Formats: sequence, C-alpha cells, structure tokens
Amino acid sequence: MNKLSRDNCVIIALIQRLYESRLPRAIRLKVSVDEGEILSSSDISFIGRAHKETQQIIPLIDKHPKYQSLFADVIHLFHNITEQALDNEQKSTKSISPTIYPR
Repeated sequence: MNKLSRDNCVIIALIQRLYESRLPRAIRLKVSVDEGEILSSSDISFIGRAHKETQQIIPLIDKHPKYQSLFADVIHLFHNITEQALDNEQKSTKSISPTIYPR
C-alpha cells in the first residue's frame, strides 16, 4: 500500500468516526452550552480527547488540503463550545457566590 493510499484510508476512518460519533456529541454539547448549561467532567474529557486527536492528525491533514476546511470547521465548533462553556461556568460561579450579611 503506497503512502497516499494509507493516508486516504486513515482520513476516511477519521471522517467516518467524526460523522458517526464525534460530531453528533459535539452538536449536542453546542446546543447545551448555548442554553446556558455547564459541561460535565465527561464532556470535558471528551473535548480533551478530541483536542489531543486533532493535534495528532494535523500533520496528516496538512498534507491533504482538500480536507483542511472540514477539519477547520470542526476545530472552530469545539472552540465555540469551550468558549461558551467557559462563559457559562463564570456566570454560574458568580451566581452562587456567598452573600455577605451585615452583623
């Protein structure tokens, strides 16, 4: 199997996993954080794994420009999720700060 064929097989597997698993969960997370919810530890772990995988596949995607837009869109989606989740977390922390009662 030559290098291009191996790369294409890996990319096909990545895209299949993206559409069957990663993307549906990411979309559910996006809806959730857009509604003001905060991420669970499981959600945070999922995002961490996705980030780690992204770092590992960047060299492969760099060699195949026709896939760069797809993966850039996915990275942008995860960025938006984490950005909104952080905002929700900060709002949540502010809303539960202790009330100071006069003595």
